[in-house]
Amino acid sequence: YCTGKGKRAIRILPTDSGAAARLQLEQKRADVAIQGGENLAFFDRTEPGRFKAVLDPIPAKPFAAVVKKNDKPMARLVLKGFRKLRADGTYQRILKNAGMAYASMPPKFNGVED
Repeated sequence: YCTGKGKRAIRILPTDSGAAARLQLEQKRADVAIQGGENLAFFDRTEPGRFKAVLDPIPAKPFAAVVKKNDKPMARLVLKGFRKLRADGTYQRILKNAGMAYASMPPKFNGVED
């Protein structure tokens, strides 16, 4: 898309964190940074006008909660807690207040209904 139109080729500059990617923008080492929707919503509230999203967030599986690999009892408790928060509307309110209402989805264990 770029070189065919006489422009420079896109160069990908991997970083190890969202903060590092934003620093690359601030230091003019990068023109674009890929950030999660949760980051963009946070920055829109805490630093209005500093960054501008140019694409809508991709809502597919935006979050995960993790526990120790073999701690299935804890995993089930966390899943139960998320389901309760979703059932009473708390989960959706939290996401809406964070500017991420699009991310509401039924909680699942390892990506499947349990």
